[in-house]
Amino acid sequence: MSDYRLDINESINLSDYSLINDYLEIPRKNDKVSIKLNYRVKDEVNIICKILNNKGFNIIDKDGNGYIYASKRN
Repeated sequence: MSDYRLDINESINLSDYSLINDYLEIPRKNDKVSIKLNYRVKDEVNIICKILNNKGFNIIDKDGNGYIYASKRN
């Protein structure tokens, strides 16, 4: 089992979502991913959570400070 971390320091644009989507192809079953958005916009957190769900992740923790912790389920 591996742990991956992604720190996002600025507002996310459309091409960034594509890169995040590609990055989330790397983790395998039971791997964990921590994502920290330093530029906290609620819509961005929700979009990333949807991407994670579509990629087969379970959201373990999501707080209002732009932190998301997820585990790959398949």
